Amino acid sequence: MRFAKDSGDVRAIGKELGARYVMNGSLRQVGTRLRVAVQLVDQTTGEQVWAETYERAFSAEAVFELQDDLVPRIVATVGDAHGILPHNMSESLRSKAIDQLSPYEAVLRSFAYGYRYTPEEHAAIRSGLEQAVQKAPSFADAWAMLSLVYADEYASGSNVQPDSLGRALRSARRAVDAAPSSAMAHNALARALFFRKEFEAFRAAAERSIALNPLNSPTLASLGTMMAGAGDWEGGCAQVERALQLNPRHPGWYWFVLLYHAYRKGDYQGALSIGLKINLPDFFATHEAMAAAYGQLGQGAEAERSVGDLLRLKPDYTAWARERLEKWFEPEFVEHLLEGLRKAGLEIAGEDGAPAPISARAGTSKSSGKTRAQEAFWVAVLPFKSSGGIESFADGLGEDITTGLSRFPYLSVVARAAAARLKGRAGDERTLGAELGARYVVEGSIRKQGSAIRVSARLIDTETGAQLWAETYDRDLEVSNIFTVQDDIAARIVATVADSYGVLVNSMAAVAAAKDDVDLTAAEWQFQYFAYRQQITPANHAVLKKRLEVALERDKTRAEIWSCLAQMYVDAYAFGFQADPNDLDRALEAARRGVEFDRTNQFGLVSLAQTYFFRQDLAAFRPAAERAMALNPLNTDALGILGLLIVHTGEFERGGAIVRHAMELNPDHAGWMHFGPIWEHFHKHEYERALDHANRVDIPGLFWPYLVVAAVNGHLGRRTEAEAAVRDLLAIDPEFAAHARSNIASWHFASGLLEPLLDGLRKAGLSADHRFSDGV
Repeated sequence: MRFAKDSGDVRAIGKELGARYVMNGSLRQVGTRLRVAVQLVDQTTGEQVWAETYERAFSAEAVFELQDDLVPRIVATVGDAHGILPHNMSESLRSKAIDQLSPYEAVLRSFAYGYRYTPEEHAAIRSGLEQAVQKAPSFADAWAMLSLVYADEYASGSNVQPDSLGRALRSARRAVDAAPSSAMAHNALARALFFRKEFEAFRAAAERSIALNPLNSPTLASLGTMMAGAGDWEGGCAQVERALQLNPRHPGWYWFVLLYHAYRKGDYQGALSIGLKINLPDFFATHEAMAAAYGQLGQGAEAERSVGDLLRLKPDYTAWARERLEKWFEPEFVEHLLEGLRKAGLEIAGEDGAPAPISARAGTSKSSGKTRAQEAFWVAVLPFKSSGGIESFADGLGEDITTGLSRFPYLSVVARAAAARLKGRAGDERTLGAELGARYVVEGSIRKQGSAIRVSARLIDTETGAQLWAETYDRDLEVSNIFTVQDDIAARIVATVADSYGVLVNSMAAVAAAKDDVDLTAAEWQFQYFAYRQQITPANHAVLKKRLEVALERDKTRAEIWSCLAQMYVDAYAFGFQADPNDLDRALEAARRGVEFDRTNQFGLVSLAQTYFFRQDLAAFRPAAERAMALNPLNTDALGILGLLIVHTGEFERGGAIVRHAMELNPDHAGWMHFGPIWEHFHKHEYERALDHANRVDIPGLFWPYLVVAAVNGHLGRRTEAEAAVRDLLAIDPEFAAHARSNIASWHFASGLLEPLLDGLRKAGLSADHRFSDGV
């Protein structure tokens, strides 16, 4: 509490307190609106590792309700077993040999299993925890985690050894004996009792665990799932929904019980919609649940694909299916699930069938082995200078810009509190930036005259002293309230500076271009992809794809490289580069790997959403796209790509609005974003407006701009302009007519624009001298 009014260096405060991680924040009120900004800082590096802003209606009478809403969300997001802190700690230990872990480290390392369900991960964590309890026999947390791993050995059939449940129960009781008030220990005991079908004892242990720590979302989710399995579906689902609300960064398995609940009510389409959020491609239960739902809906191709993935992971699944499901659910629901699996094409033994015994099976967020402090370019937001009684606005703007920049994983952002202590300090930007250890600084000034406000912002490279960017924003506080103005300006600054077409990335990419591939960091590989996006050509595509494939041969655990490679495979299909019939299958595998290694990887989710789109799996595309856009709503590249694909699904107004918003946020946006309004206007037969946008695309080397100009002029009856565009189109691809339909249909399979575009090309004269051999 003695630091409550201290605006000093958060690193110094953390060091004085003996804390590596420090949480700080601020509250600002405008009328009846309250904004709470919270940051988590690693005091050893000064990096802001997490930040979030919460805005709520406020009244003095409801202050306790407001606290009860916000405090659990912050605590769970940061501190629960799947929160920011444990996740970072767990990932930092992945490069350390299992037998070198301390007992405490073995427990931290085990948290990774919650979002990486593989037999290999299970075996490694079990070994580490078994060694931990030998080294520290009274360490309750190690016994509790070991019990949970033994119970999962029984439930999932991973690395099965004799007496899994007996070992789980004995370990849980050791944990409870060592720490009777440990929520983790009672959670472990509840899980063991559930699988032993001792439901009364299970319920008592579960209630005790939740009461001891109602803010640990994994406990709520796992025990809620088991409550449903024990017959209390409504109560169990309520616990899981609470877990989902508490920690938005939860792993995918939280969704399973809600999927099963929808399935048991016969809402198979709803079950599929939920299942698409799970995103655990290497966990057999994902494909098991999806296969059953697809089977009930009679969607044969999708069911067959899910069954194939299931049998790839569990070749003997059909012999074991009934036994597995009976561990979790009541007999009636087991039969309901088996019915769906049979409809999906699995031959599963009847109730009297003898399942074969289960043989023992053998048994990384950013996993480059380096911390962001070691690998990234540091950025600091200096306090904005202000005059005219708007100091609070200046502080809030700097805070929002810092939070926005920290959403881009390829940036390392100096904590707001560290920069804030320089407020009022004399000195140039190079000196202040050097003091903060930041190569790049954002700084500016705010002036007010009457209700008018002017914000001037600049980006400085402290190493060279160059001003890389500057902009001035004028607003009227009589027209908009102060939070609205603050949000608008902060979003524009962040997007213009930080997204993949931003000033910062261009500068950082230039520095990384001189490095050898073996020395590139995860962020710098993304810069290589962003540079390719500036000049998308078959030659550039082939070179970068090969480099990425070689990089993955050296290290297969880097989420960013998997995601970049997924994009390259998607581009190969979408643009017809070196077409291979397996491109989309490769893209799906790579995108899933990228998300698996870092579930908060927006770049990976964008790759996954694009892959689903081009596979024409719109049911999977939509939730992946929504999740990706929610992770960072200031990344205009992501908004532009996904908004454009939403346009291609036929949602012209919504998709077009998303693309236009991206273009407004960053005036230096890519030319291809104009395709959003192009298709929106083309759909409405507003050909002049479509043509205006087409002339601003500026992507030399790709046929699409010329195709649009040709088709639009064809519909407008402008034969001279149309024929000129056709010549340009054929200069890029002389054989375009031979595959026109398939090229256009790869994008426009759902927009309703395929035939109008082909009709426009005919009117442009393309079909007069060239025949469309694929059916036109």
